[in-house]
Amino acid sequence: MKRIFLLTILAVLFAIFLAGCRVDPNVVIIGHWECQDDTQDHIFLCSLTFDNIGRFTDADGDSGAFIISGNMLHLDFDDYGRTSVNFTITGRRLTITQGDDVNIRLAKQ
Repeated sequence: MKRIFLLTILAVLFAIFLAGCRVDPNVVIIGHWECQDDTQDHIFLCSLTFDNIGRFTDADGDSGAFIISGNMLHLDFDDYGRTSVNFTITGRRLTITQGDDVNIRLAKQ
């Protein structure tokens, strides 16, 4: 009986640990990202800085608010309006895609 109780407690603690390991993309994206070469599409997105209050700045100095919803990154430029793109973060790599037109790979600096 003690053994079953102990195993149950360990299983509950393990489940709590796994739930706490979920990574919030809003936190992971914060920082400065740069393209590794100048052959990327849409070179103005080859330098992106995201801050912890929901703002971003691109390579041209344009800025605005950003919102993350699932795998969608919504960039609401102050002067140009909203652009929505798909994104993935793997380690220190950020990939931004939008159909066949946009495919940008950045590294966290």
